[in-house]
Amino acid sequence: MARFLWDAADLFVLGHECAHFEMSHRGPPRPALTRLGAARAANCYGQELQADELGLSISSWSLHSSREADTAVSSLGAWMFFAAWEAYELSTAILAAGSRARGERDLAQRRAVKDLDAYPPLRERKAQLFRTVKASGAVDPAVLTRLWWCFDIALQYLLTYTAAHAEVMVGKVGTAAVPSLPPTPTHGPGVRA
Repeated sequence: MARFLWDAADLFVLGHECAHFEMSHRGPPRPALTRLGAARAANCYGQELQADELGLSISSWSLHSSREADTAVSSLGAWMFFAAWEAYELSTAILAAGSRARGERDLAQRRAVKDLDAYPPLRERKAQLFRTVKASGAVDPAVLTRLWWCFDIALQYLLTYTAAHAEVMVGKVGTAAVPSLPPTPTHGPGVRA
């Protein structure tokens, strides 16, 4: 399942970048805009949201064609990409600020500013994709909600773990502050590779 999720994340990123091309976000208008029934977004903010939607559609089609994955499961690739990006943002903010408290504060301040010439906040991008998948009717909304809710709980653990490791890297706390993960059949004390 982990390999599938990372493949889905990769396909979402590729689909997202292909969507920028198809939606004429860079360069002259293309016939795809008319075919897709869309207008080119006026700013980077809107273009990213458009590319997310079409990118999810492209990656879902690809995963359905190659692995018979449904839309809800395919959407977890986008979720994985945004989770990795969120962990990266948090760790770099902590490392740049020199402490977890200042890093989290700086990151929250940056996220509070809506700049139409910049990327939309990750939470907004995830929420839009969730609404898109839900509105597609391809998935039972209750199943989708439970699936993303479970993954959001996992994200909170990931972010806590990431922040603790970033604090260790800036030398503010010892390694004892890093929470330990519970052992699983493939990870943990006593498991041999």
